[in-house]
Amino acid sequence: MSTTAQIGILRETRTATLIEVASDGYPDYMKPLLKDHYNTLEKVKELLANGNLMYLDETLKASPKDTVITTIGCLQFVSSASDIDTGRLVDYQYIFKEEDTRWYIIDNGEFKPL
Repeated sequence: MSTTAQIGILRETRTATLIEVASDGYPDYMKPLLKDHYNTLEKVKELLANGNLMYLDETLKASPKDTVITTIGCLQFVSSASDIDTGRLVDYQYIFKEEDTRWYIIDNGEFKPL
């Protein structure tokens, strides 16, 4: 069974955009990729603009798009981690906060630094 994830950005305007990753979403795999290869606001925006993925790799060119799931979540008025709930069943959620340009994982309704 695949380990699914959502990757997103929380903007200073309290809006969020999320994409889904169909497999390999577990923290031991995602943490080094996100922190080492998608560690700037520009890179995160490019990642999200690419859309949903089958899995994430070191480059977007090596990260195949998911053509089955085409929805991308856009949320407004996000005031807490629990507001980032698109109703999709995913195993993990990774959020890049624009305000401090850091990655977080949502754990028990809280942002925890990645």
